[in-house]
Order: sequence, then structure tokens, then C-alpha cells
Amino acid sequence: MTYQDLRHAEWALWQLGPDAEALTPPELRTALRERAVAMAGRYGEQGPSRGRAGPGSGGRRTRGTPRRAAP
Repeated sequence: MTYQDLRHAEWALWQLGPDAEALTPPELRTALRERAVAMAGRYGEQGPSRGRAGPGSGGRRTRGTPRRAAP
């Protein structure tokens, strides 16, 4: 497939998830790998990281997340 630029290719392939693989250019493979590593770190076995927004963290809430009452 042909894309407008590297950023567009990264976005389009990311939408396909594990059903796609970028063979070239190496810069695209690197960008996808770095993004996957960041996502894996965020959703790893340790649970939510401190300092990141999330329910109960006081950070940005997602739609439908109820506010927690202060203890």
C-alpha cells in the first residue's frame, strides 16, 4: 500500500492492529515498535502507573467514569 507520509502509514497500520505488518521502511517499523512498547508498558501486569490520569487519580476522567468521594 502507498501512504501520503510516514505518519499516515503509522496511523493506518496501527488501526489494523496485529493483523498487519510493515515490512519497509525501517523508520515505520521503528515507529510502530516504539508505539507498541509504550502501549504494553501502559497496560502491563503492574496495573495503572502512578502519575498517569485515570479513575481516582484526580486526572482527566473518561466519559462515564463516576467521581469518587474524598475520604
